[in-house]
Amino acid sequence: MPDDRSNISPFHQWLGTNSILSGQDLVHLDSYLTNQLSTLTALDAEIDSLTQKRRELSESIDAHKRLRSPIRRLPKELLLEIFIFCLPGRHQPILDESEAPLLLTRICKSWRILAMGAPALWSSLHLAIPRGSEPFVQFQLDRCSRWATCAKRRPMTLSIWAGPPTKPSDFHPVVSVALKKIALKARTLALTMPIEVLSWICLPTQPSEWDVLERVTVNDIAIRRNLSDEFPSQMVLDLPLWRAPRLGEVNWRAIEANFLSLPLNFAGIEKISVWADSFEPSAAEARAILQACPNLRSLQLSLSEMDTQPVQEFVGRSTKLTPCPIPGSPLLMSHLTTLDIMDTYLKPSFKPTVFLRDLQLPALSTLKYSLGTLDEAANVEDPDEETLLAPIPQLEDHPFVLFIRAQRHEILLQRWMVTVGTLPHAGFMECLSLLPHLQLLEVNTGVTEKDPLESIILDDEFLKALSPRPQEIPEGSTGTDSAPSPTGFCPKLRGLSVGKSGFTLEGLENFVAARYERSLQTQAPGSPQYSSISRLEVILDESPPDFVARDERGATCALEEMFLFDGAILNLEFRQEVQSAYPPAFNWSSEYYYPTAGLAYDNDDEWE
Repeated sequence: MPDDRSNISPFHQWLGTNSILSGQDLVHLDSYLTNQLSTLTALDAEIDSLTQKRRELSESIDAHKRLRSPIRRLPKELLLEIFIFCLPGRHQPILDESEAPLLLTRICKSWRILAMGAPALWSSLHLAIPRGSEPFVQFQLDRCSRWATCAKRRPMTLSIWAGPPTKPSDFHPVVSVALKKIALKARTLALTMPIEVLSWICLPTQPSEWDVLERVTVNDIAIRRNLSDEFPSQMVLDLPLWRAPRLGEVNWRAIEANFLSLPLNFAGIEKISVWADSFEPSAAEARAILQACPNLRSLQLSLSEMDTQPVQEFVGRSTKLTPCPIPGSPLLMSHLTTLDIMDTYLKPSFKPTVFLRDLQLPALSTLKYSLGTLDEAANVEDPDEETLLAPIPQLEDHPFVLFIRAQRHEILLQRWMVTVGTLPHAGFMECLSLLPHLQLLEVNTGVTEKDPLESIILDDEFLKALSPRPQEIPEGSTGTDSAPSPTGFCPKLRGLSVGKSGFTLEGLENFVAARYERSLQTQAPGSPQYSSISRLEVILDESPPDFVARDERGATCALEEMFLFDGAILNLEFRQEVQSAYPPAFNWSSEYYYPTAGLAYDNDDEWE
């Protein structure tokens, strides 16, 4: 590099030394530094100017590049479909700017206009009733009103929650007016709140105003600790929404009132779910519900341990209910596809009504069944209290086995959920042999009984019974002129879910492999075509491995091991209890709004 003499300091001979400058040299040094600092300042100014020019040029380039963005060329219809896929998948949309659809309105003006003009984005909402000062509450209610306005005339799916302890006086009067206006737009309405608050919101309406309501869920979450606390049963029965002209689905949760006293148009009801400890219908009442609902498609009930209330006692309370058929005569429910029953087995000496007796369900595809017996009620608080429950019945007297045997049509059941203590093992296997269309089998292992006379046994022998056996072809036969031999149970089974079991990993692999191999074979005439297992979920009866639980919320932590073979997904799960690291108390503030309060999440483990 050439030597640039102009850059050499006049003081270069003193640089890096301990020499002491004279007074005249110091004067020259100050003059030299002043000139150098001026040059540096000029360079900084030039750099700042160039930096600003570079920033402006870069921003201009980025702005022009955005003109080439593919999303600009998307048709609005396609962009709207993408917006719809942005909605929460496991819960209803909420008033939260960090989630769609509100998030979509904060991107740009064009997106905001498109999103706010699409009623499909605003047709569902979970709303936690706000509390606090009147301006704060009014602000939150205005947000809800604008949401409902964006839905335009589209019927909404609405969930409203008010956590305990609450009563109407806890809220400002504007709450009732605003929520009533929104609720009247709901096709599906879930109300989780004390009945007093529910009545305060809904009573100032007429049945005709609920002209779009088709599905309603009412869940009372009031805390009534004393037996002397009066429950406003008549208040809930007087709600005008029960007389909605299009109401077809009722979900009754934790309501301390007689469901049978509701002024429903039972002939138009297609789905009923009654799950309240304070009201459990007897078998006679349950059959009366079936008789009154000829178009019923889904029923969920927990039956009472008593069978002492005559049907006539509640028939008169509603003109829509009629007496059930004479015992012994068939009760045909042509449209019922889903049945979820917690049944009870009462002492035969009392001649109780049996819910399943002579019940014909030709369209039944999903069944969840459990049976309460004297064995399960052994841990009651007062062991001397007389009960009508009887021990688990023998095979010839078991109500579920008799129900399956008595079906006069081909059983089309595709999904069966059963508790391990509901059936003796022989009865369970007999029922499986009569379910040729069964695709999903779920066994809840709530008890650990090992007696095959009292419970289902889940071990490798059970898997062998579900495995296809080789077809025997007589000697000299071509295989086309002889009847097929039995080849195993449930040929269309593709999913098995059980809790704690006695399966071994080898037994599971052999089971899946056998089903997979048979599914690839061409079956002989008259033999069923087997399906391979695509999903298998079990909890092995083994000690859990050592692992550190990271979930500090407590409860049960799970460690899953997944195996893939022969096209099946095999989940082996080990569980371990973890103590919560957080204090159990929750500090309620006097003024709050939590959009997710009371929000229900879908279960990822639900099978499609």
